[in-house]
Amino acid sequence: MFFDLHVIIERWQDEKSVQISFFPTEALNINPLKLCVGHWKFDLKKQDMQQTNERWFQMKNDGKRDLFFLERKWQGYFAADSATLFLGPVIAILTEIKGSKGNIQFPSIEEFCKEVDQIFQKKGGFMYVANLNDFYKETGYYREEHEWKKETLPIPDVIYNRIHSRKKETSRAFRNVKRVVKNHHICFFNESFLDKWKVFELLQESDDIRPYLPETKLLTKDSLLQMLANSPVYIKPIAGSQGKDIIYAEQKDGKVFIRSTGEMLDMDETMEIQPFLTKLFHSLDPSSFLIQKKIDLLTPQDCLLDFRLLCHWQGDHGWKVTSIVARTGKNKAIVSNISQGGHLEKPKTILKKFFPTDFFHIYQTMIQLAVKVAQAVHQRSDGNFFELGVDIGIDQKGKIWLIEVNSKPSKKEAIHTNTFRPSALAIFHIAEKKWRERMEFDVQNRDERND
Repeated sequence: MFFDLHVIIERWQDEKSVQISFFPTEALNINPLKLCVGHWKFDLKKQDMQQTNERWFQMKNDGKRDLFFLERKWQGYFAADSATLFLGPVIAILTEIKGSKGNIQFPSIEEFCKEVDQIFQKKGGFMYVANLNDFYKETGYYREEHEWKKETLPIPDVIYNRIHSRKKETSRAFRNVKRVVKNHHICFFNESFLDKWKVFELLQESDDIRPYLPETKLLTKDSLLQMLANSPVYIKPIAGSQGKDIIYAEQKDGKVFIRSTGEMLDMDETMEIQPFLTKLFHSLDPSSFLIQKKIDLLTPQDCLLDFRLLCHWQGDHGWKVTSIVARTGKNKAIVSNISQGGHLEKPKTILKKFFPTDFFHIYQTMIQLAVKVAQAVHQRSDGNFFELGVDIGIDQKGKIWLIEVNSKPSKKEAIHTNTFRPSALAIFHIAEKKWRERMEFDVQNRDERND
């Protein structure tokens, strides 16, 4: 049913039509033919050139769409009952776009988008990038001759949400996107940021995961005083990301030492407990924060160390860890995020240094934990999450701890090689899987209706 094909597009002499050829042609010896790309549909009329023995189709152009993006390698699916050729998969990466013609930028993920595009061109299919307003207008940017070209493009089969602002995910434009998704039954994955407290609660229900969770509570004066009396703590925004607005607090000799990655409190400040509480609860909304016990993590050269395990959904094969990096924060920093000045290292090199005899066991345990965490979030959360960043720390004794889970993992946190990064390949396979599922579902439904 599924097959690879190439599409060649040429402008027809009347300028109102285009000539479209498919290679191989043997599978499409039918006239007329319907063509479906994403959610665009066309009627094709076959033309035979006896002199050259060539076969091609004529397709009318409404003048509003430049159809030359079709010229590439595709995966095809032919539905004989409706004489329809489906080309796919088509995926849109939804993100913020800056710049103008000739200088288009996608903050933090442009290199990743280029890589995904290369994979689609090699394996068959089409990807483009759109912001919230572009998508609603059926326009976006696709890669052509090393440039991003803005064009009217089809509503896709799959949308990968890479919007980096929680505020934008509550905007009217985002709601418009969700409306299109619902109306066209589009697979929309990683559709929102994760709520850290909700994730903690659902993971706590798992007997396999609970032993790896640090003590965590919602922020109140009582819970903060109770936890501070026993251990340093991190105060984290429930809706936070990229290591922003995290507060480290440690009680010493009746005073509290504070450090912060945001502007809510001064850096490196020591205060009496009561003035600290007053300032803290005046500076933030406590209902939007949680408290997490500080784990005595490995700190090579006074640099915080943790591990980012990138996990992807593999369809019937469940979840898989596709890459692991070790993240080392700046000297004496309270987070290790690359966006906050951290840097990457190879995880096995780090583990061998600290745990020369147990490194492989620790490495495998981290992978097993990350898979269990991803499966739990996938199964128990609202919405589709097919990509998750799982942050894991190791304490001085070699015990593994789950730090947090992210639905918008950084695309800068990868050690580059000469091959495609696993996360880019994973996006292609997700799109391919969901597109093929839809094709097979539509066939089944047509068969049932015919019966």
